[in-house]
Amino acid sequence: MRILFNRNYNGMQELKEILGFLYASNDFSEVVAELELVSREVEKIISPEIYALAEKSYFGEALPQGTDEELIAELVKLIQRPVVVDAYLLGAPTRDTIHDNNGRGIHSDEHRKVPFEWMLDREEKALAKRQAMEMDALIAFLIEKVEPFKETDFYKQMMSSVFRSAKEFDLFFPIAQSANTFLHVMPFVRQVEKMDIRSRLKKEAFQELLTNLTAGNLTDHQEEILDQVRVATSIKAMAMAVQRLPFKVLPDGLISHYTGDRITTKAKMPSSLEMRDSVNNALMRDAKNELLKLERLIQELNQDEIPIAPQNSE
Repeated sequence: MRILFNRNYNGMQELKEILGFLYASNDFSEVVAELELVSREVEKIISPEIYALAEKSYFGEALPQGTDEELIAELVKLIQRPVVVDAYLLGAPTRDTIHDNNGRGIHSDEHRKVPFEWMLDREEKALAKRQAMEMDALIAFLIEKVEPFKETDFYKQMMSSVFRSAKEFDLFFPIAQSANTFLHVMPFVRQVEKMDIRSRLKKEAFQELLTNLTAGNLTDHQEEILDQVRVATSIKAMAMAVQRLPFKVLPDGLISHYTGDRITTKAKMPSSLEMRDSVNNALMRDAKNELLKLERLIQELNQDEIPIAPQNSE
């Protein structure tokens, strides 16, 4: 894997075009390590195959026959933007200090003052929000326009689940229609479907529900069941996500609801197990209630059409 920068030895200028406050005269070699780390994370998300297409396009190498070159060139730019922002966030804290034989210190002279911690926090929060928006733009572009993305595990999982888009998920649990959040939450959606939904519907009934959803010919009973399945699934999937995912990929509103107006760096650290547990417990309670509602709804409907599975069935 190669980073998508510095092709013509103008790496810092490329970074400055994305983050305007950077100085083009800075040493590009000082940020290569962060760019490589973040690029590898993005490669995992979009798939090595799609990243390889962007890599070939950026370095002017031949693309597979039939590839839309302009589309992949646009993809390169969409990959670069979140990589730069995230790499800056990763490296900035260590560059705020100086390191010498006496240990760590701070930069200070008559022309420069050390910013207050709240100022750094505010800037980092703004940059983190921008990084999330840049990732959303990238994932949405892949879903809508890049055909090879349909071969990825994420896309296949999405098209065989009760949610087919971030917009659909957002109708039942607010995620600001974030494609990036949706991508990260999808594995938990699949777990909930397997562990909780199929245990309340017979496997055949659930599969018929998904098949008719794809075909666009759901029955009235299936429409009603699907809505309740989506409510319960979205809540429990987000409860699981809160325990396992970085806060930066979760909805802002979800986290701020439990963190309040704290502005110190320590208060925002995602290592707070108590914070995660608090959010998880609240969501799990809601999910349990919604699953009970699903059970009651199934009992009220025609059991020949939407039969209830035995308690120990899959």
